[in-house]
Amino acid sequence: MNLGFENKVAVITGAVGGMGEECARILIEEGAKVVLADIRDEAGPRLAAELGNAIYIRVDVTNPDDIARMVDRALEAYGTIDILINTAGIGGNAVRNLPEKEQWNLMFAVHVQGTVACIKEVTERVMIPNKSGKIVNVASLCNHSGAGGMSHYCAAKAAITQITLGGARQLGRHGINMNCVSPGNVHSPMTEIQFSDPARVEQLKQEIVFGYIGSARDIAYPMVLLCSDRMGWVVGADLNVSAGQVIY
Repeated sequence: MNLGFENKVAVITGAVGGMGEECARILIEEGAKVVLADIRDEAGPRLAAELGNAIYIRVDVTNPDDIARMVDRALEAYGTIDILINTAGIGGNAVRNLPEKEQWNLMFAVHVQGTVACIKEVTERVMIPNKSGKIVNVASLCNHSGAGGMSHYCAAKAAITQITLGGARQLGRHGINMNCVSPGNVHSPMTEIQFSDPARVEQLKQEIVFGYIGSARDIAYPMVLLCSDRMGWVVGADLNVSAGQVIY
């Protein structure tokens, strides 16, 4: 089945490493052009050069000016934006040494306000006038199950689910499909620290129905599928991509 990505233009935040990078690789394999938005200024240009049909731009999703420049650059390079994938995020270790209030503020600034700002900029400037577009946001299994010591992360991810559900009907009136995924634990740059504990690894293997820990690409494939025109009748979905760690 042809998924219809030939010459589509995708903007991916958090695109250097992990599921964002895997989404970029799959989309380019399928014929799309990709804007890699991230803060990894050494790895980003190298990845763009490796992929071919891609450009890199530095984007801190907590900075509205960066987001505006991201859209400017995408339009200059490719003329439109068909797909927005919001994977930019931080884990608990990124805020561990901050005071508690700052931990919560940063978690919500990156995950919630950053996601909303990207959606708003891309839809108002491009997708609503075009009367079409696909948006995929990234929530988490923990907003369905909780996680000890990670309340700020889980709350932020739960907010992304509600942003998706609340905004999907409104954006759908403009021909835009917005959905989200709730991934389980997989190998990626942001999560590798948790796999340094053998007991934790064995616990995760017990939770996952297949008995092994997957990769970022296992999450990226369903994310990309949600960006296809073949999924045009899917609106406001929260897709469980946890391999049975949580079932809902």
